[in-house]
Amino acid sequence: MATEQAPTLDADVIILGGGPVGLAVAVDLAWRGQRPILIERGDGEVVHPRAGGFTARTMEHLRRWGIADEVRKYFNPDFPLNQRFCLSVSGHELATARLGTLRETPTPPETPEKHQRCRQMYYDPIIRKRAIELGADLRMRHSVEAFADKGDHVELQVRNLETDEVLTLRTAWLVACDGGRSWVRDELGIGVQGNRLNHSLSVLLEGDIVGHGGEEAAERYIILGPKGPWANITTMEGENRQWRMNLRFDEEPDLATFDPQEAIRRAVSPDADLKVLSILPWRRSNIIADHFQSGRILLAGDAVHVMTPTGGFGANTGIGDAVDLGWKLQAVIEGWGGDALIDSYEVERRPIAFRNVFEAERNHKAWSPAEDISRIAEESPEGERIRRRIGEGLVEASYPEWNSIGVALGYAYLNSPLCVPDGTPPPADEPSVYRPTARPGHRAPHAWLSDGRSMLDLFGNGFVLLSFADKEAEGVDALLAAAAERKVPIRVECIADGNIAALYEQPLVLVRPDGHVAWRGSQLPDAGGLIDIVRGKTVTPQVRTQVERQTYYAQARREPASELAA
Repeated sequence: MATEQAPTLDADVIILGGGPVGLAVAVDLAWRGQRPILIERGDGEVVHPRAGGFTARTMEHLRRWGIADEVRKYFNPDFPLNQRFCLSVSGHELATARLGTLRETPTPPETPEKHQRCRQMYYDPIIRKRAIELGADLRMRHSVEAFADKGDHVELQVRNLETDEVLTLRTAWLVACDGGRSWVRDELGIGVQGNRLNHSLSVLLEGDIVGHGGEEAAERYIILGPKGPWANITTMEGENRQWRMNLRFDEEPDLATFDPQEAIRRAVSPDADLKVLSILPWRRSNIIADHFQSGRILLAGDAVHVMTPTGGFGANTGIGDAVDLGWKLQAVIEGWGGDALIDSYEVERRPIAFRNVFEAERNHKAWSPAEDISRIAEESPEGERIRRRIGEGLVEASYPEWNSIGVALGYAYLNSPLCVPDGTPPPADEPSVYRPTARPGHRAPHAWLSDGRSMLDLFGNGFVLLSFADKEAEGVDALLAAAAERKVPIRVECIADGNIAALYEQPLVLVRPDGHVAWRGSQLPDAGGLIDIVRGKTVTPQVRTQVERQTYYAQARREPASELAA
C-alpha cells in the first residue's frame, strides 16, 4: 500500500503581517537559524505611527537581537519626559508629573536595559533590516487571499500586488499578526471578549507645540475639560517638531465634517499654526481573543489582544508573544519539541494578555477624575483650588502608568506545562514594583557578571543549566546525556558568585531559550523526565485553572476578578 507523501513546504513558518509583532516573530526565528517568510500587503512605510515606547523587557529582547543600540538613537535623550495635565497647552495647568529625561533616568538595577522611546516610523525599518540580515524572506506588497489548514500543513493563496500574480505557498505553521481587526481570527471563527471604550482620532502634526506652553516642555500634554479628558498630545521623537494628537469621541466622528484646525486651536492655542500630516481613526478597546491557536495557525499581537495605549503595553505584549513562539517553533521544526510545546503558547501568553489589558484599562481610568469637574475651567479662586486639587489627584492616580517596571519584568507563566513548580509562592505582582525571583515560570533575574556581561546574555541559544554549586552537582552528566539523546540543545554555565547564587536561591537552575526559568532545585530529578517536561513531550498537571490564574492577578491589585473580562 502506497504511503501519502508529505507536501513540499515553501517555509516552515509563514508570518502574516509586517508590523512590530510580525517582524519580531521573523527576527526571533531568523536569529534562531530559521528562514521564515513574512507576507505584508504594504510597502513598509509607516505613514502614521502608533507604537513607540519599549519596556525594559522588550529592550532586553532587542539587545539579544542586536538592535538595542540602534533603537536608542531615535529619541532625543535630553527632552523632558514630563506629563502635563492642563486645560490646553496654552491654558491652565492642573499639575505636571516631572519624570526627567531619558539621559537622566538611571537603568534600574534589575535589568541591563531601561525603557526607551522609538516611534514606529523609525523602529520598523530597523527591525525589518535586521530580519533581512538574519535571513528572513520579507515579501512586501503581497496579500494572503485565502488559507486552509490541511492537518499536516497550511496552504495559502498569496497575491503579488505589484504583478497581480497568485502563488500557492505551503507552510508547517502560519503565524497571523494581522492586527486588531484580524481577518485570520475572524475566518477561524475565534471569538473575543472585552469592551469598547470610545472612538478616537489620531492626528499627526508638525510644528511648535512647546512654545505655546511656557518654558518647560512636556513629552505629553493631557487635556481635560468640564466633562473630563478629551485629548492628549505627544512628541514623536523628543523634538519640538512632530506631534501626535489623540482626540476622544463618544460617537464615531465623521471625517468629512471633522475640522482638525478647530481641534488644534482648542487643544493647543487659538493662534496655533500647525500642519496636519495625517489623520487615523481608531477605536479604544480592551479585547482578548478566546483562543491564540487553531491547529497549525497561531495568532499574536493585536490579533489576540487589543488594549488602550495608556501604559504602552500593546506592542510590548505582542513582542513578548513573538519571543514565546520563536523558540517553540524552532524546537518543533528541528524535531526536539514535543507535541504539547506549541499548545503551551496559549496557556502561557493568554493570562499575560489579561493582566496587561487590566493594567492598561486601569491607567485609562486614572486619567478621569472621580469627582465632579464641571467647574474646572472657572476663572475664580474656587476654580483655581479645584484645578490644583484635581491635578494633584491625577498625578498620584497615574503614577503606575509612568512607573510600570513591575508590568514589564514581573509577569510569570504561572500555569505553564513546561515549568516544574517548586512549591514556593509567587511574589506579589504590582505594576510599579518588580521583585526579582528565579521561581519557575518567572523571567530569570539579571545580575552583572565579572566579565561585564549580564546574566541575561547567557540565555537564548538552547537551554542553560546554571550551576552555583561549589563542586559538580550530581546528575548533571545524566541531564546532558538525556538532552543529547533527544537532540535538545543545552549547556552548563557555572557561576562562582555568591550574590548571584543568593538571588537565584537554589544551586541548580534550568533556564529556557526565552530566558524564563523552567526548573530549579538542589538536586536534579529524573533526567529524562525533566527534559521531556521542559520540551513539551510530557504534560505536567495543571497547577491553576484559567480563572484561578486570572484571580491571582486581580488579588494582587485588590480588584474583582470579574473586571478582567467583559
